[in-house]
Amino acid sequence: SAYNMYIARVKDFNDYFKLLFSFLFEVENKIDISSRDAYQSRLFGFLAERFSSYYFQTYMKPYFSDVTFYDL
Repeated sequence: SAYNMYIARVKDFNDYFKLLFSFLFEVENKIDISSRDAYQSRLFGFLAERFSSYYFQTYMKPYFSDVTFYDL
């Protein structure tokens, strides 16, 4: 998941974001970031980055496909 770039089926994509945003909205209701500096205000971004590792290890089975490169 380097650079947070994914290729996924629409259903998997929707399932991931449904769970991610329900988690982030719950955290938002519990944490006040108004006194944090600009960097620490990225809390939700940091959590989302770490959530992706948890989600894919917990819910997804890796699938790898061979890719053929042709000389042009």
